[in-house]
Amino acid sequence: MNKHLRSAFMKALAGCGAAVVLLTTAAPAPAIAANESAEVWLTDLSTGTRLAKQANLTFGPDDGAAGTSIVVDENTQYQQMDGFGASITDASAWLLNYKLTSAKRAEVMEKLFGQTGIGLSLLRQTIGASDFNWEIYSYNETAGDTAMNNFSIARDMPYIVPMVKQARGVNPNLKVMAAAWSPPGWMKKGQFPDAVHPMATGYLDPQYYGAYANYLIKFIQAYQGQGIPIYAISPVNEPGLQIKDYPTTYMSISDHNNFIKNNLGPAMRNAGLGTKIMAYDFNWDNVSFPDQALADPAVNSYVAGTAYHHYGGTPSAMTTIHDKYPNKDIWFTEGGYGSWNPSFNGMMREMIAVPRNWSKSYILWNLALDQNNGPTVLPNSINWGTVTIRSEAMDSVTYNDQYYAIGHFSKFVVPGAHRIASTGYNGGTLDHVAFKNPDGSKAIVVFNHGSASNSFKLVWNGQKISYTLKANSAVTFKWNNNGGSGTAGAVSLKASANGSFVSADNAGADPLVANRTAVGDWEKFRLVSNSDGTVSLQAVTNNKYVMADLNNGGRLIAASTAIGTWEKFYRADAGGVTTLRSAANNQYVTADLNLASPVLYANRATAGGWEQFAIASAP
Repeated sequence: MNKHLRSAFMKALAGCGAAVVLLTTAAPAPAIAANESAEVWLTDLSTGTRLAKQANLTFGPDDGAAGTSIVVDENTQYQQMDGFGASITDASAWLLNYKLTSAKRAEVMEKLFGQTGIGLSLLRQTIGASDFNWEIYSYNETAGDTAMNNFSIARDMPYIVPMVKQARGVNPNLKVMAAAWSPPGWMKKGQFPDAVHPMATGYLDPQYYGAYANYLIKFIQAYQGQGIPIYAISPVNEPGLQIKDYPTTYMSISDHNNFIKNNLGPAMRNAGLGTKIMAYDFNWDNVSFPDQALADPAVNSYVAGTAYHHYGGTPSAMTTIHDKYPNKDIWFTEGGYGSWNPSFNGMMREMIAVPRNWSKSYILWNLALDQNNGPTVLPNSINWGTVTIRSEAMDSVTYNDQYYAIGHFSKFVVPGAHRIASTGYNGGTLDHVAFKNPDGSKAIVVFNHGSASNSFKLVWNGQKISYTLKANSAVTFKWNNNGGSGTAGAVSLKASANGSFVSADNAGADPLVANRTAVGDWEKFRLVSNSDGTVSLQAVTNNKYVMADLNNGGRLIAASTAIGTWEKFYRADAGGVTTLRSAANNQYVTADLNLASPVLYANRATAGGWEQFAIASAP
């Protein structure tokens, strides 16, 4: 983590107006009636309002009157999002594990990762020690052990692995990335000559390239053995950084490329690992390094894309790389905040600018730090955690501005969503970015970075919402394609258990069954958002509502003419899949393959693979 380049941070907003290039064009959305209802979530620091739900607003016909307009076009799609998150560093894990009671920890985890909280969907974990640790360590301190016979993640087992597991228990679709700050000290040359700092500074000795690749593979396998799949990996965090107080590793572009194409890439492929390799993983201010990495055909064949931090340069650097290598992904993997960049204004502007410049992610740094901005091996820390957990007491938790800023995105944009076009971005004081979730719902985040209130029209599908946003305030609108009568544009449901679409036609009767390979009329449903937070489904073909028939074991049947308790379901979305829980009996809807057809029932106390569905706009 390069806190010594923090003076360049405020320049990072200069690229927020970077042009974007069309990636894909989706099929036109079905026509939607007027009176569409949108949720409104507001942060207004002047009144102490933080990510608070306001009264829903209703889209009405756009009268075409002049004024500031933000136009959302869901048919113009850009990159697909992996999500939003933070890092459970050694410091964060220790505080979560030891400074919270089990009940309080469950509450905090739900507020961070749960559906009633902000639904964080990404973690970036450190491979060994970083600067926010009790001590510096690696997973193999046996010099010369190139076969990694003494490799062990035992140091992570008391509290780091358990906290990651608990987070994944709250959000089972939570993806985990990882980055190494340094190889073991015995693999390095030129490091700081102090036994107290065995991994600080220096570079990876070429004779240990193979051993280090093996080290990283052992880490991936060890975490997978703990039930924590590693989605992506960076071989070195911030290559080129040299600081004596914590693990850092100098890696030139030549060394970086040689290591990936001759060692790490082949070794991971031979090991049969599906973990992605992210190149670079450093600041925006060096465009040459990621460019040279992707320009090497061999490196390009092994890496999924490039990763970035915000301690120098501007977000437009990511668009520069995207435009040159449009088939490679981009991630933003570390954004630290502290006394040098404390403003909510800066946070919101950057979190909007990053996805607008093609990043699939926005990841904060420490998930939690204490009142002294630690624990840390740094002599002084000016970092802030997403939450503050006091270390001299129990169960003392403060949710900081970072929490609410990223919550404006993570709570409403699920993995698998696409960024979609929102125009009217350049000029004025309104920054915004819009997304379309896999289920067809839309979300847009708008921030007023000016010094006065700003009134605007949010225009979508020929409809508008008028809104006035105060200075230094953020708002997220989310809507689900509900028509004026409370019913929705047609959607389909696909059971994850067998990959089949749900149909309301069971040989001429009405019970729902997951056995169709394509979407026809009987496989289309209108999705209804009810005022109490539940949803209902209405079969398009017979216009009957789906009910959990408690007289028949909770069987789902499209047979009701009105919405009552039996026709209501609690919906939860994570990782591109949806679970439905009946409001009538509090049981999850299942497509149990052990049952005939399989007919859908609301009769499961917990949700697993059979209880997961993909909801998408129906053709």
